[in-house]
Amino acid sequence: MSNDLRLQYEVDEALADRVAELAIGPMPQRQPETRFVVAKFLAVVGGGVAIMVATGIQWNIQWQLILPLPVMGLAFAFPFGMWGLLHLFRHVAYRRVRRGLLGAFDGLEHRRVSWVFTDRGFTFESALRTVRAEWADLTCLWITRGFELIRLRTGEEVAIPSPVLTPEVGDLIRRKATVYGAKIRHGAKSA
Repeated sequence: MSNDLRLQYEVDEALADRVAELAIGPMPQRQPETRFVVAKFLAVVGGGVAIMVATGIQWNIQWQLILPLPVMGLAFAFPFGMWGLLHLFRHVAYRRVRRGLLGAFDGLEHRRVSWVFTDRGFTFESALRTVRAEWADLTCLWITRGFELIRLRTGEEVAIPSPVLTPEVGDLIRRKATVYGAKIRHGAKSA
C-alpha cells in the first residue's frame, strides 16, 4: 500500500474568488450612485438660495465667513477621500489575486491541476508544466491565507490554493519543511 497523498482540482472563477476572499477579504461591494445624492444636495441649496432671493434677504457675507468654508470642506472631505482610496486599493488587490490565479491558465487546453505527495517528494502537474522535486530541495514554505507557496532550490515556485489544501497535505508539507530545514514564513495577506 502506498502512502501517496493526492490533490486534484480545477482552477475556475469560483476557486479564484474564494482564494481572493481569503487573501484580501470579501469583494468590495459597489457603492450606490452618488449623482442622485449630489443632485438632491444641489437642489436643496439652490432652493434655499432661490427662497432667500425671492424674499429679499440681503447678502451681507464677509471674508470671515467665506475663508473657513474651504478649510472645513477639506476637513470633512479628507476622511471620505481616504476611505475611497483604500476601497480602490482593496478592489485592485482583489482583482490582482484573481487575475494572477486565472491568468496562468489563459490559452491552455484545460485548467486542471494535480499534486502527488510522497515521503520522498512531490509532483505538480498542470497544462503548462510539470515539477518533480525531492523534499530536500525545499528552501522556503510561505503560508498565507490564500496560498501555501513552495520555493525550491532551482528557483521554481509552486503554490497550492488554501481552499483545496487538505489538512493531511498541509501537515505533510509543514513536517517535511521542518525536517529538511526549510524556512517557514507566515504572511497575513498574499497581495
